[in-house]
Amino acid sequence: MLQDGVLSFGSHDGYVYAVDVDTGKKIWEVKAGEAFNSSPAIANGLVYYVDIEGNLIGVDTETGQQRLMVSPVPP
Repeated sequence: MLQDGVLSFGSHDGYVYAVDVDTGKKIWEVKAGEAFNSSPAIANGLVYYVDIEGNLIGVDTETGQQRLMVSPVPP
């Protein structure tokens, strides 16, 4: 996802990254688990992604600090 000159993306190395598109400099990285199976979304100042266990995680777009975690409810 691209917002305000920052590209946020998940990688097969298990991290979510934020990179400045003008400089190529990594702003932050967050360990998302052993693998990353979803595309991130950006809203309300957070980058959202789903980790390998199905938890919805929201991290601050500027710092990468976790601000939200919602675990799936078993059926």
